Amino acid sequence: YNSGMNVNDSASFSSVATRYAGSWTKAANNRSTMTFVDCIHPFEFLVNDSAKISFTRCTDVLTWLFMPKGATGTLRLPGDTGWKYVDTFYLGPNSDSIKGITYEVTMDSTTNIWGCIPQAGCSVSVEDSRIRVMGFIFMDSIAPYRISGLKNYTYFANRRFPLPDRSVTLKNTYVMTFNLYPMLKSEVHIDSSTVGEIITYHNSHTVMNNVTVDGTGGFFGLEGGSKVTADYCVFTCALKVKDSTELKLKHSFAPLTTTVINRGRFLASNSVVNTIPDVRDSAHFLSVNIKTPAVYDTLKGIVPVVASLINKSGSAVEPFKLESYSIAINTTDSSSKLLKGRSKHLSDTVANWNTDQASLGQYLIFVSCIIDSTDTITALSVAYKVASTPAVKAPGIISYGFGGSPNPFSTALSLRLGRAVDGQQFSTVDIHDINGRLIRKLAATNGNSAILWDGKNGLGNIAPAGLYTVTVKTINGKVLTKKFMKL
Repeated sequence: YNSGMNVNDSASFSSVATRYAGSWTKAANNRSTMTFVDCIHPFEFLVNDSAKISFTRCTDVLTWLFMPKGATGTLRLPGDTGWKYVDTFYLGPNSDSIKGITYEVTMDSTTNIWGCIPQAGCSVSVEDSRIRVMGFIFMDSIAPYRISGLKNYTYFANRRFPLPDRSVTLKNTYVMTFNLYPMLKSEVHIDSSTVGEIITYHNSHTVMNNVTVDGTGGFFGLEGGSKVTADYCVFTCALKVKDSTELKLKHSFAPLTTTVINRGRFLASNSVVNTIPDVRDSAHFLSVNIKTPAVYDTLKGIVPVVASLINKSGSAVEPFKLESYSIAINTTDSSSKLLKGRSKHLSDTVANWNTDQASLGQYLIFVSCIIDSTDTITALSVAYKVASTPAVKAPGIISYGFGGSPNPFSTALSLRLGRAVDGQQFSTVDIHDINGRLIRKLAATNGNSAILWDGKNGLGNIAPAGLYTVTVKTINGKVLTKKFMKL
């Protein structure tokens, strides 16, 4: 049986000895009744309203337990150590710990209970449990939702989530993954977290910073006019952008399957993305990156500014019409110079930079694409003009005398420290993960000496893939930081 299902109103549905191979969600709503015996269900069930649903001797049942407004309760969800199955679980209408839940879920000899979604207006405590998914739905709110510090595959001794419209507490509970669903006109800010799935809906606006979406049990998607801005984020899962939505990526890593359809807009700068996305209908895809300058020794004469651009669209529309220009900004004296672009379409060398009259210091190279005179996407790179030194290969994007290469890296990261900006010597080099935990301390050097991080933590174990912050301190306390992505 390959189909989605919605059972509504007072309808009744029963199934015996059936294997369900459908990829759509099945839902029980509004006083409906669903009964399954000796069945295999590899996809999701949603239980809402006054529905009743029962499973007997079923396997691979992915069931979301929605906790509606007014619900209060303490859930204890059993699970095994391998996460292949979650053991038999019964949530009955007469449970002393559950109040305000109008639906009824009965399970007998059934495996793989998927997760729990505490909705606005409820108060739920999950205790002494191992749960596959803790999901949050964000709807209209007076103030923006702000959530941080989520981390998949994590034990929580006693954590209360600071959400303005519900009370959710995890006690002595292990969570395999967090899934987030912004909806309606909600504004959601997600920081320093690792989650399994994010799908945005309606006219919601989501801002992500330092977030990893690993696709545990799902993907990253935008639907129904929603907008997402992601900075320094990692996506090790499929991306789906559709239905008049817009995704903006900056300094992010998203190389896997990417689908952009039905008036979706995918805009990326300074990011690693899929170079052959599936772009259909009236959708657009645009990615801009700067690859030069390749050296940071004395910049004399004419220096080419090289950029790469991917501009794709569906068959129903033409690619974006772009106006492009480049800017060099001297951060030493705050002066700026507009470079004359060579073409309106970025390809290889987009501008030539004459540095003869440029003073010593750091320069930011901008390539800005004006999209149909309504939007702008900007990529940038950093270069130095210094006293005469031998030419060396640029160690990634340099920031105030401190850089590293390659970025992203897979096995080892080479760090290079210039002179500290205030003339003091560097004292420490610390490496932190996405949640701010110290992973490794390295001995500091000065001048042009290189420091090698072998990608391992202080215990000698290989650090997982993700975003890492390298913090360099001088002996008088000045702090310099930069982010590096480990593949």
